Amino acid sequence: MAIGVGILLMIVFGKYTKKKKSNSAIGSLIGFFLAFGILICVWMIPRRAYVVTGELEYTHYLVFGTPEYTMSDGNTVLLDMPYDECYLINDSDLDVLVEFVVYGGYGFGGDTDWVSAHEYETMPDHLIFYFFESEPPDEISVNDDSEETVRLWLRHPRQ
Repeated sequence: MAIGVGILLMIVFGKYTKKKKSNSAIGSLIGFFLAFGILICVWMIPRRAYVVTGELEYTHYLVFGTPEYTMSDGNTVLLDMPYDECYLINDSDLDVLVEFVVYGGYGFGGDTDWVSAHEYETMPDHLIFYFFESEPPDEISVNDDSEETVRLWLRHPRQ
């Protein structure tokens, strides 16, 4: 979608500058940089909220500003968080677990964070990478083997 908007802006600004008896390449270049700026804003500015609605069902939202989310039981959550965090809202009747999967480095293990039914929690990372049955891989590529890379995995507690 962003590429389509970029191409559209390049065409519009190119035709506009050509109509004004100027070089259309300059207008296309202006359209390109405007589209690039919009793409960066849409990618970098929003925060993320993940809403669990059923056993294996979740919805991912990009959050702009500080909107409210009303859960099915009537509780309201104000989505006010910094960029490097995300909200996990458990709007289901089952508990969910966020497991911090650690790659690289010299440490072992990870941590877990429980989110009870109809509760919410702020996660220290801005992305959840793996969901329910899509288990995290045993290894990933990292830039520096001595640094730890943490990936969040949303799952149900083991029975």
